[in-house]
Amino acid sequence: MTSERKGLLFCLGCISFIPGIKNRLVNNMSFHPPEIKGYKYSKQYNKVLLYDHNRSKYVTMSEVMRNMVRLVPGRSQVRVKFMTINSTDVFYYINQASKLTIIYSHSNATDIGYLFGHLLDLAYSASVNIISYEYSGYGQSKGEASENSIYEDIDKILDYSINKLKLNPNSIILYGQSIGSAPTIHLASKYNNMNLGGIIIHSGIKSAVSVICNSKTNATLPWYDAFKNLDKIQRVKCPVFVIHGTGDTIIPFNHGEMLYNLAPNKFTPWFVNGANHCNIEVNWRTEFIVRIKKFLMFVSSNSISSPTNKSPTKDIIDNYDLPTISRVSTISSQGFERIDLNVLSDEDDYDDFEDYIVPNKPVGYDNQERAIDSESNSNYISDDSDKGICKKVYFKQIIDKKNEFICYNVNTGINYQLCD
Repeated sequence: MTSERKGLLFCLGCISFIPGIKNRLVNNMSFHPPEIKGYKYSKQYNKVLLYDHNRSKYVTMSEVMRNMVRLVPGRSQVRVKFMTINSTDVFYYINQASKLTIIYSHSNATDIGYLFGHLLDLAYSASVNIISYEYSGYGQSKGEASENSIYEDIDKILDYSINKLKLNPNSIILYGQSIGSAPTIHLASKYNNMNLGGIIIHSGIKSAVSVICNSKTNATLPWYDAFKNLDKIQRVKCPVFVIHGTGDTIIPFNHGEMLYNLAPNKFTPWFVNGANHCNIEVNWRTEFIVRIKKFLMFVSSNSISSPTNKSPTKDIIDNYDLPTISRVSTISSQGFERIDLNVLSDEDDYDDFEDYIVPNKPVGYDNQERAIDSESNSNYISDDSDKGICKKVYFKQIIDKKNEFICYNVNTGINYQLCD
């Protein structure tokens, strides 16, 4: 560790002796709710509204649902309820085809409104129920965000899930992304004898100090540290699935790597080569869905086959073969780059689709509305070798101009616009 970082640790330790300073410092550095709330509830019209950045206004949730279902009709099987549980706002995505439920703890600088499209598609594509709850001080939830408050938030959501929704603990998967890894790991370690189904740590942190100081060790965390995930992960008994990008510049890769190494009950991790902090579920959407489904399949088989989780003696191997995911939407949890990935079979009538896939290349359309490779002007698909994961796909123009690329609003599922 450099002398500068040692000095910073010393200063943090000294400041922590001043009553209230540590918590204030942690809160100011850790929590950054969006300036514009991603959702709000209109009492006048008894409707939930979601914010559309392109039009700089709120639109109804039902309008967003209609447009997303129009793109992928299968999404209609997911029902969405908006609830307030003990002053905590919740979007509850109900897929009746599944008995598993994810409790989702989101990343920083976003809220459950901005995640609406992403989680609606995840509930459909991965065939799972999702409870997306809001942190205190985010969205329209009351209070102020703090380490303790987000622990209390997820605790009451788990209590509601078990005692009100009557969910079996072994059917519940805790999913934490970025700062959301803290309440996820905290709850799983606190109730380590509850026999939870499992947890997913997506771009998670080791601890607050390790982020501030960019620490690359798994040494004992200082007493004044916050979000002590490295300590707590060692007490988690249920299966742990870690997702992290090797090119993460916000929460470096070693955070995910160390969390995986210290988890007693490991599921094979997904370390995404070259991925950054916020683009795994975007640029690798198809594989993201497949990996999530593999873990859900393991949790499902594990909860059925045994009343207790497997003994944490070795890694759990994800040896489940899944069918190809078709018509999976790529939805960013931050920003407005909206991409659709569609794996098309030879039997599909391509002209009936609004969007197409080309591996790692953008798509254009000719005047006859045939999908073409915009770089080579060739047909968009020629044989099985051309089918795969694409990094970027533009949407088909649905107005008069046939030969221009268009992008899509990630947060609302509406509003085509010309790409840069």
